[in-house]
Amino acid sequence: MSKKTALLKAEVLLLATLVFCMCALAYWLTPSPLTVVLEMATSTSRDGQVFYASGAGYSEAKSIKFEISPDGDYHRYSFELPTKEVVTSVRIDPGSKVGLVKISSLSIEQGTLRKTVSGHELSRWIRPINQLEPLYGGDMLAFESKGTDPHFDFDVPISVEIDLAWVAGLAILGLLALAICARLAWRHGRRLTVGIGAYLSRNPAWLAPIIVVAIWWGYSLLGVGCQGGGCVSGRGLKYGARLVFAICSFAAVGAAVSSRFRIGYAHTPSLFLWIALGQTVSVAYVYIRSMIAGIFPYLGMSRAEMYVVVLACLYYVLCRTDIFHRVWRTSHSRNWMILQVAIIVAIAMWVADRELPRAVMLSSDPDIHSFFAKQVERLGAIPRETSGWGSSAFGYPAGTAAITYLWSLLSFLDVRNALAALPLIQTLLAALLLGEAASRCLRNPIAKMLSALTALGVTSAGFLFPLYQQYSHMEGLGRQISVIWFALFAVLLLSRARLGDSKKPAKFTLLSLCIFVLAVLNPVNIVVPCILLFGYLVVDFSRVRRISPLWLVPPVAVVMLMLDPYYSAFIGGGSVASGKVQLIGDMNTLSPAEMLRALAPKLVQWKSFVLDGIKLYSGQPVPVFLILASTPIAVLAAFRGPGKVWPVWLMGSVVVTAVWIASGVFSTLLSDARFYLLSPYFEFSLSQHKALLLTYLLSVCISALSKEGSSNIKVAGIGTMFIVMVASLVHPVQQHRVQPGFSYCGSMGCADQSDMDVLAAFDEYLEKNNGPDKNDDRMLLPNSVLRLGGERWVFPVGGARIAPHLIGMPLAFYYYYGDDDYSTVNYEEHVCKIFDRQWLHEEGVRYLFLPAERASACISGMEDLISSERVVASSGNSYILELKR
Repeated sequence: MSKKTALLKAEVLLLATLVFCMCALAYWLTPSPLTVVLEMATSTSRDGQVFYASGAGYSEAKSIKFEISPDGDYHRYSFELPTKEVVTSVRIDPGSKVGLVKISSLSIEQGTLRKTVSGHELSRWIRPINQLEPLYGGDMLAFESKGTDPHFDFDVPISVEIDLAWVAGLAILGLLALAICARLAWRHGRRLTVGIGAYLSRNPAWLAPIIVVAIWWGYSLLGVGCQGGGCVSGRGLKYGARLVFAICSFAAVGAAVSSRFRIGYAHTPSLFLWIALGQTVSVAYVYIRSMIAGIFPYLGMSRAEMYVVVLACLYYVLCRTDIFHRVWRTSHSRNWMILQVAIIVAIAMWVADRELPRAVMLSSDPDIHSFFAKQVERLGAIPRETSGWGSSAFGYPAGTAAITYLWSLLSFLDVRNALAALPLIQTLLAALLLGEAASRCLRNPIAKMLSALTALGVTSAGFLFPLYQQYSHMEGLGRQISVIWFALFAVLLLSRARLGDSKKPAKFTLLSLCIFVLAVLNPVNIVVPCILLFGYLVVDFSRVRRISPLWLVPPVAVVMLMLDPYYSAFIGGGSVASGKVQLIGDMNTLSPAEMLRALAPKLVQWKSFVLDGIKLYSGQPVPVFLILASTPIAVLAAFRGPGKVWPVWLMGSVVVTAVWIASGVFSTLLSDARFYLLSPYFEFSLSQHKALLLTYLLSVCISALSKEGSSNIKVAGIGTMFIVMVASLVHPVQQHRVQPGFSYCGSMGCADQSDMDVLAAFDEYLEKNNGPDKNDDRMLLPNSVLRLGGERWVFPVGGARIAPHLIGMPLAFYYYYGDDDYSTVNYEEHVCKIFDRQWLHEEGVRYLFLPAERASACISGMEDLISSERVVASSGNSYILELKR
């Protein structure tokens, strides 16, 4: 090695060391959010407030409100202050009435720093400011509130101000790094550029950390970045690692399926395809095992069994197939696999930091599905009815419960946390699956990465339906998480991989499984995929002039639906509609003749269909879909030439015509009491498919540019332009919810800590006191009666929504489940207007749960019941009462 080369290597090594030290120091100096934890007992009032200041005094804008349990008992209150500024002092208002305030400990956490004070040390930190008179408290600090505005404050006992010495050190390191860069650029600029470029081209796996940071930075630019200390916060690491573990488990199953049926892309790892295939086969496995458990009740599923399946698939992949050797034998495949894993890690930690943990779901839809998943978890199978809750069935397909149960098993998360992560995770995985499919003909891992990142970027910029304001409370949950199967169905159907005779059964089987999974998530999901299948088969027949066996995919999927209790009851002629929700307005049951008469006027209105079709979502003022689709279509037409696109135009014409007819059919059903919800469901499904089509087209453009020999920098710039274009068109016409979900309870109220405590105490009480003669006892939940569109619903209030996750006892009026008598009319008549003990006794109701947040509940004489009935368990303002017979 020459002296000149050795000096160059030493300078590069020194520069890398300085850059690392700068990054580490900058990260350490970056302020993370402050968390205040207070152990306090009060007898004042329920309205508390926390103010935080950065040296400019307190203001209402820099405050958060919280609920106090004024029962005189100690409770733990935790506040994460929503600011990235340096907080110098904190003020707490412990209620607004005369009473006693006692503090046993105060903890302040920031990043890796923590300070806890207790006992006599509290008096040195906490200052009573207004209407608080100090009392002797022994090993705690006590005040007596003398008015309606008591408050105290304290200085932040952790030094979070940036020391000037450290800033000076950071500046010196930066100047040294700049000096070395200038020297290297002056003497070895061209040599270094060529060398670094060549090294990264041969080993692009070194880009993995940069990709992870770039993805997080991109989400920050969109206003939905990681909270607090970033995606590498304790919360992001804790829950993100579990999500990654579940994703890898699904990938192992999918890799086994891909190898066995020879589905995938030659000589390259197909991680995103494996994840989708793994989920599909796993859902089918849960249904088959549930059928076996229905015959042999003691053979339910367990977490251990599912991991045996995963390990068996992993053994098959590693020892019985050549996938491992195909992935690792070439640097291209090996580097692409590492880059795929890096992208998975980035999105999993982002979703975990944003959405988890979740104690209370955001609306009734996730409440219901998490309850279904909990029942599957308890029984180890999908039940034909709500088990010990009563004889009534779920009244809904169990696909969302099955996939939530699987994610919960494989990630070791509670079903609520697994369900909370699914909408975002599945949407992003669908985008990555399309990006992977678009780059199937490329071998360069950097080019494949650019295609995948473009798909991920445009989806995050404008097509994240779970963040749309109208769906941000997880409404339409089954339809939201269906998006990955929409993408998988399209990839399998339109794949240009050469499938021999031995592979056709595999394609047939997997397409049938996709239709099955989509149907058990929501019945409307299958409409657009079946239309796509029809268009594909028309084109196929025009080419080969013979009938394809794929025509049998929908009938086979219908036969498979007999595994689902909802569809088996429907196909068998039973009733699947409970009739418990009260319908309001003029809704009738339309006959087939009436539907046909109403269809013709709908089809004539083709202009409204076209106007809605050019928009991403109906009601938006800008034709976003038309604008975004025109660019990639023009580019691809230029690349392919007019002679090669006629199958696309033929299939597009067939699909558009079929969608036009289907839209007219669903529009006629808006006045039918049985099917009036299908039209908005179908509209949402169309929007999802439009977003997937745009994602795929833009990714194909990126892959086509790479294939034509464009430089990676040029391709990356065009991909960035696509992302900016999507964001600039969608965000002005579509409102998004940027607030993270982990700290948000939604519109139906939160669960107080006292609710969780009283339910846990009651569960212990049941274990000790419930004999065999009391197994049929039920607990009544307080509900509010609301009108939603043309329906009157009863919704559990506050902490009542988490009751089925914390106790095993059957509940009365938890979203109507358990008994046919649990209807809106009966709740109003026997609970809301009068508290009918006789009727409740006949229904097996023995207990009543009163959560802390119950002001909106409709129970006749609710507060008087606390004194008239026997209190079985209580904590704060939460009670469980045993009703008098």
